[in-house]
Amino acid sequence: MCGILGVVSLGERPIDLQALQRMNDLQSHRGPDGEGFMLRRPDSGISECAFIRRVDASRENANVQVALGHRRLAIIDLAERSLQPMASADAKSWIVFNGEIYNFKTIRDELRRHGFTFSTDSDTEVLLQAYRHWGADCLSHLEGMYAFAIWDDARRTLFCARDRFGIKPFYYTVSNDFFVFASEIKALCKGRTN
Repeated sequence: MCGILGVVSLGERPIDLQALQRMNDLQSHRGPDGEGFMLRRPDSGISECAFIRRVDASRENANVQVALGHRRLAIIDLAERSLQPMASADAKSWIVFNGEIYNFKTIRDELRRHGFTFSTDSDTEVLLQAYRHWGADCLSHLEGMYAFAIWDDARRTLFCARDRFGIKPFYYTVSNDFFVFASEIKALCKGRTN
């Protein structure tokens, strides 16, 4: 069990970074092995997307328009290179993922035949590369239980999905010009962005 969350500003208002940290803290029991965030500022190019371990609202530029957060329970690949949010090698796509892809080794082998390379042994990286190869159709290749969100910087879109039976939770809302999601509803209700 991991905890995922994210906020996307649908207008010009920046994300409240203190609220973002509160949301992640409310899910801390879901992942005792670490936490991380991806913060993206508007029109700054991918170089401004940054992985940070904990949000410090006083230190960070408050003009964040997209944020992903993760609480980690390390199961498959325990190495630090598998921390989330995880970026693609070119840093144009970022993922937060909760669950397990049972057939990730089969998918990884197929993606390797298409020229993809992997730097981890995690199903998270396989899922990210599957999205990059097949787009939304990656879902038809997955066997498992999952909830995830991928920020696609090239398309400026957030792709979210959960398994067909909803084994892994994914709650979301649109409020005050923000799309907000989390693994637990209390993170949406008590975390409140702006």
